[in-house]
Amino acid sequence: MPADCTTENGRRTFAVFEVMVREPWRGTEGAARSHELLLRDRPEQRATLLVDASPTTVRRHYEHWGAGPSAISSRSRMPPSTPS
Repeated sequence: MPADCTTENGRRTFAVFEVMVREPWRGTEGAARSHELLLRDRPEQRATLLVDASPTTVRRHYEHWGAGPSAISSRSRMPPSTPS
């Protein structure tokens, strides 16, 4: 990737780790609304969504919201799941 895409100054990119939705609220658009509200008034140029997109259903949800992969890693760097 070109340097102008990867150069950071500490204020250029806002990172969002995957938001998990508990079973009773899945399919209610709550996750999409949460992402929209979280990102709506951010001053940064861009947001980076850090998720394990290997499950195709998860990837489809994020693509539906307008997210696109800039790089795909075959190895997840996500922390272990937290208890529900």
